[in-house]
Amino acid sequence: MISSSKSIVNKKSILLVLFAFALYGELTAQETSEADTNFVILMSIDGFPASAMDDENIPLPTIRKLAREGAYAKRLIPSSPTRTWTNHTSIITGVHPEKHGILLNGTLVRNGIGEPVHVTKNRDRDELTSYPTLYDVAIEQGLSVANLGWPVTRNVNTFSDNLANHRNRSSDGFWDELTEAGIIEEGVNWLGNYRRAKRDQIRLEVAEYIIKHRQPNLLLFHQTNVDGAHHAYGKNSLTGHLAMALADMHVRVILDQLKESGKMDKTTIFITSDHGFMNVTKELYPNILLKDEGYLERDKNGNITKARIQVVPSGGAAIVYVTDPDIDENDLKKVQDIFKNAEGIKEVIEPKDYGKFGLPTPSEDENIGELLLGADDGYAFGTVNRHNKYVVELDNKIGKHGYLNNVPEMEAIFIAYGKGIKSGTVLESIDNRSVAPTIARILGFTLQTADGEVLNEIIK
Repeated sequence: MISSSKSIVNKKSILLVLFAFALYGELTAQETSEADTNFVILMSIDGFPASAMDDENIPLPTIRKLAREGAYAKRLIPSSPTRTWTNHTSIITGVHPEKHGILLNGTLVRNGIGEPVHVTKNRDRDELTSYPTLYDVAIEQGLSVANLGWPVTRNVNTFSDNLANHRNRSSDGFWDELTEAGIIEEGVNWLGNYRRAKRDQIRLEVAEYIIKHRQPNLLLFHQTNVDGAHHAYGKNSLTGHLAMALADMHVRVILDQLKESGKMDKTTIFITSDHGFMNVTKELYPNILLKDEGYLERDKNGNITKARIQVVPSGGAAIVYVTDPDIDENDLKKVQDIFKNAEGIKEVIEPKDYGKFGLPTPSEDENIGELLLGADDGYAFGTVNRHNKYVVELDNKIGKHGYLNNVPEMEAIFIAYGKGIKSGTVLESIDNRSVAPTIARILGFTLQTADGEVLNEIIK
């Protein structure tokens, strides 16, 4: 009897296991099918500071509603330096510049011993960085990705739809399709001919078109007008407030189009920014100090003609480059002391401390220099060649970023809403490196090359 009972139990167990496997296979197939229809929008509102979310003087009804009903971080900590290209690359790769290598809005060009260096933007993505991105891995997984102006994507030819400023850099046929739809004007270099608000409007209309006529798994969507307004008029200016209100309206347009197209239920929206802003009333020109010490020469127009040591400004930070191999430790110590005692410079950082800020050393990356300067509150490093003074007082306040990421004003925003997101989740602070791996999880894969952690707290 005991033997017969065991036999019956074993048969039942086998049937249960087979049923479980069949059910698991069915669920897995269902989940895979659902993953295939996931639609993630990653929208970057360039230059949108975290502090704006708590300022009731700024009308942000749609963005605040998404934060309230979705998941929201009170602050997103950017990468150093807090530049646009640097941080968009960190957001999309999940690593700091020490790995992805984007330290400037461009790349450094060295012209030889004792010759001045300069920064150029005229480079393809593959020339700037080869580090794997969220969109690289998504495309490898067989998912489709559309791109509307995400920085450091020039001549990436794997996007399903890509809007660049020229037809020949956009995806095949897409420019003509948008022209026929009346969104792009034939013969117009829209990025070069229009100001930021108009460019944002064009990208918005293209985003609407993609939502209505396409089904990409991931849409990258970059808006720049807020950044431009804050640069020109400063944070907390009326113009800045209006620019953020306009960005909020653009988010509402996206939501309306998703609802109209019947795609809201399968869409997850991520809204982030790359950096905040600091109001500035004084600009610093450290190359004047180097000229006075004989380390560089300038012509009558202020252009640097020779440079053994040179500073490249980057808003709230600046990088000190050595171009002459004869410069020794005594020279660097002298320059370091000059800047430590100079007005408006908060800190002078040596390569041994670069790792604390997620930065590579000069031996690892030639885009970084032998010293890094951080500006004090209210100061930024200027770029106007003609100035002959180290400190220049501005007639009006302006906005600057580029500071190190330990400056609270540089904190950015992060909101997630929609499919797969827990409603009402509030996080105190997140690392910008967590954005890409979290989106990867929503899309159904793992971004193994990211250093950031998946934000499991916000995922259903």
